[in-house]
Amino acid sequence: MRRRARGRSLVDPYLPYLSDRWNAGCTNATQLYRELQQRGYGGSIRTVERHLQAFRNVSQQRVTAQTTIFTKVPTARSTALMIVRPPLARTPAQTAFLAQLRATDPTIDQVMTLAESFGTLLREQGGVERLAAWQAEVRASGITALVKFVDGLAADADAVANACSLPWSNGVVEGFVNKIKAIKRSSYGRAGFALLQRRVLLHPG
Repeated sequence: MRRRARGRSLVDPYLPYLSDRWNAGCTNATQLYRELQQRGYGGSIRTVERHLQAFRNVSQQRVTAQTTIFTKVPTARSTALMIVRPPLARTPAQTAFLAQLRATDPTIDQVMTLAESFGTLLREQGGVERLAAWQAEVRASGITALVKFVDGLAADADAVANACSLPWSNGVVEGFVNKIKAIKRSSYGRAGFALLQRRVLLHPG
């Protein structure tokens, strides 16, 4: 996989129009650029040409507004972060990509649905009953990787149950510990505990 998806472009709001005109047989970049200008587009013709090149590269006869959404496929890690992110926090490009991903395979669609459900459960503190229902749904799916994940949660069952039920988090503590470690590493081998203590106490934030 290539590294990451492109950022948002000035052409994005006009992609549905561009794809319709392309499918209607108009493939001239200059003509399409002029038509977009008439509709309020303020970018350059080179940006339009770059998007049209993505149309030219596809083997299918018809293109869609999503054809150029991801000219570079995101990494597995980036995709996972998109999936667990709340839907309203996703960019239009991310939403379109995930919709395409769902359509490729029923198992992928099921994995994404279960992952989103778990994220919602944690954010809303759905409680142990919803957690148990989610775990049962995962086991019923038969998806090996997710079943192993659920089995692994048993090792910290109380902590997981609390995370799904209570509003408190140890995130602040973990963040402070990381800050101390960073300060310690920055002076490693050059100072003792007294200086470390002073730097921690005087460190902003």
